[in-house]
Amino acid sequence: MPNKIFNDEGLTIQIYGKTVLVTEPMKNYAIEKISKAAKITHQNIHVHCTLDIQKLENHVSILMTFSHFNVKVEAATDEMYSAIDKAADKLSQVIKKWKGKLLHHHHRPLIVEEAEVKEIEPYQDEDLQIYNQEIETMEKREYAVPKIVSTKTHPIKTLTPSEAMMK
Repeated sequence: MPNKIFNDEGLTIQIYGKTVLVTEPMKNYAIEKISKAAKITHQNIHVHCTLDIQKLENHVSILMTFSHFNVKVEAATDEMYSAIDKAADKLSQVIKKWKGKLLHHHHRPLIVEEAEVKEIEPYQDEDLQIYNQEIETMEKREYAVPKIVSTKTHPIKTLTPSEAMMK
């Protein structure tokens, strides 16, 4: 069946009818419900909605792609409009859960630990030449420990595995 496409400022909704003819009221109803759930971000969102009738059930499958995420929900009921409602509700629940995770991630204070870093005195050119010659000849010699010039502290941010995946 031919697809019905709706474009609006970064939101593209494609509605396909698998074994059903998609009428104009069905298309408008699906666009209205999906666009309410899709108002989550200002990025480009692509929605692929498939309407299907199998035996006595009406199936609706919605695949939403935004950023680098794919969200897929499915619903089946006796009527097509209620199946669209059910799928749109599932879609909004999944998006709210995802958005809640992002908000929780961004509003949580960072755990910062101080790490002590010691700076050593750089080797002089003469010393490096002597060490390189000794390494080449493989002579064993006691090497002097480098002198510590200063000690600085640098902050290190700790992340949980889920935060690391988000970054």
